[in-house]
Amino acid sequence: MVKVKIDDIKVLSEVYPRSGFDNETVNAYRLNIDNLPEIIVTKELILVDGYHRLLAHKLEGRQEIECKVLDIPKENILWYATKFNAVHGLQLKIEEKRKLARIFYTNHHKSYSEIAEVLAVSEATLSEWLTDIRKKEQEEQRKQIVDLYLQCHTLEEISKKLDIAISTVHYNFEKFKTKVFENPPTPESLQLYNVWNFPNRDTRYGLDMEGAIPGQIVENVLYYWTEPFDIVVDPMAGSGTTIDVCKAMYRRYRAYDINPIREDIKKHDIRKGYPKECKNADLIFLDPPYFNMVFKDFFKDVNEFYDFIRKLAEDSYDTIKQKGTVAILMQDMTELGNYCLSGETYCIFRCAGFHCVSHISVPLATQQFLPQQVEKAKTERHLLGRNRDLYIFQKRSE
Repeated sequence: MVKVKIDDIKVLSEVYPRSGFDNETVNAYRLNIDNLPEIIVTKELILVDGYHRLLAHKLEGRQEIECKVLDIPKENILWYATKFNAVHGLQLKIEEKRKLARIFYTNHHKSYSEIAEVLAVSEATLSEWLTDIRKKEQEEQRKQIVDLYLQCHTLEEISKKLDIAISTVHYNFEKFKTKVFENPPTPESLQLYNVWNFPNRDTRYGLDMEGAIPGQIVENVLYYWTEPFDIVVDPMAGSGTTIDVCKAMYRRYRAYDINPIREDIKKHDIRKGYPKECKNADLIFLDPPYFNMVFKDFFKDVNEFYDFIRKLAEDSYDTIKQKGTVAILMQDMTELGNYCLSGETYCIFRCAGFHCVSHISVPLATQQFLPQQVEKAKTERHLLGRNRDLYIFQKRSE
């Protein structure tokens, strides 16, 4: 115990449990000033316990006060101050205890039993005070479980990754799964005919970059040809549109690209085939780089492009599950030659063993063409390519 100058003692509101002081208590202490126990401070002279005693000394004109100095890190001062208050002195008000309970649970990560003991309240009372925080935590935990599951983690892997009991993972996931199947997501852009017009891309889906398709196309494909929690593979994920749509519609996904620009896309060259983990996927979504239109250096000529599509079709057939679906978006070349890429792609996939269950037209907006391109097309008497074909193939039963 040492004597410290009163002016040197620091009272920090953020590490002291009280929100004010009680005049009656201070006056009572003034009448018994020489018999009061010492106050407690840290080595940095930050007050831990004894605010009313300190005020009494100040009002009595004292210059020094007896202190017990403890080595307490600043981040723990509030906890120790509350503990000391619990055993002597003026007890905290209910509203002060409620505020402290939330701080200790959220910022100090103390257990229910520890907080209940230091605040001298029942765990039932504490549970009531923390209801909204616990609810928010549970919602966040459920979101983490679902997010990891959509990334194709197993429930056992999720349990280990989040360090929570497997039973908790199962309970949360099954509860969420039931909710989704009772009210499955429906696209805002739902199409009822086989011509889909999307002049603008939905900004919720994918990065805004060259070659990015409207997420509404993927939305409708998933709505018509998958169920919630089916596995969707996109080997040319580009801007990440498929990933974002899968998250919104609760489909599991595996996404790859030769040059990933997002952390949730894995690096892989589809020309080498599909990664092993894609085997037995429910749906494969394909938006290939078109010959001489996107990634102009990707193929040296149209025949190399067709070879790429041929191998892609064969690999997709080997990868997709029985009766699984492959959706491929294709556009003809009209600007630098006249190549019917769409028709050839259809034939290639048919030869690979697929049968076509739907053919959808997804035209481009006319605004994509510059006035000089339109005039040139008039002069040279050739059609500009607005049409994109979306083919939906399914794997025949072997």
